[in-house]
Amino acid sequence: GGIGNDTLNGGAGADTLIGGTGNDIYVVDSVSDTITENAAEGIDTVLTALASYSLASRANIENLTYTGTAAFIGTGNALDNLIVGGDGANTLTGGGGDDILIGGAAADFFVFSPNWGHDTITNFVATGTAHDTIRIDHGVFADWASLLAASTQSGSDTIVTADANNTITLQNVIVSSLQSGDFLFA
Repeated sequence: GGIGNDTLNGGAGADTLIGGTGNDIYVVDSVSDTITENAAEGIDTVLTALASYSLASRANIENLTYTGTAAFIGTGNALDNLIVGGDGANTLTGGGGDDILIGGAAADFFVFSPNWGHDTITNFVATGTAHDTIRIDHGVFADWASLLAASTQSGSDTIVTADANNTITLQNVIVSSLQSGDFLFA
């Protein structure tokens, strides 16, 4: 790529994709693909149909979107990430930064370790057979009672507050609709 917004797709096989300035899109179709993106060169996105993909070692990529239809494991990095799963059962982990996590139609799993930032889940499903689950570090909340005590209603959203630097916003979720089975403390 170069100056401006680029879409880079190397095709099949191991590719090296180099973006440059602008908001770049990288189509990643192999675990052997490598991306070179420098800091402060735009808001960049990886599109992938791989079963799992992590931005953890890609410090300058902000967004991750799954383009497949099966289950997906997506992991962010220290930046403010937008992570979008697919229609299958997704496992999404934002990492540090203030992240937006979007699951799919199936039962999704959202993972929160200490120091996750101010994250938002846009489509959390709290009830039904395909309800979503939040896995949260037991060092942050030991059990359902402690998490519920830290949950407040803000308009149509539920906000779970661990401390001033770590919150989870569940958009369009009423606190009273949450159940202990929506959370796993590990």
